[in-house]
Amino acid sequence: FLFRDLSQAGVDGVANVELQTGESFFRLFADFTVAIWADDQSIPGLAQRYQ
Repeated sequence: FLFRDLSQAGVDGVANVELQTGESFFRLFADFTVAIWADDQSIPGLAQRYQ
């Protein structure tokens, strides 16, 4: 439902992403960056959500 909500909201850009997810855009971007970097790597102690 997230993509539908993003496309049908009356808000654009970063404000829309934050409104629909309830998270800071910069937090989401940081988490996404770590997840992409850590993909398929064996990194001891890395939080499960990034793997």
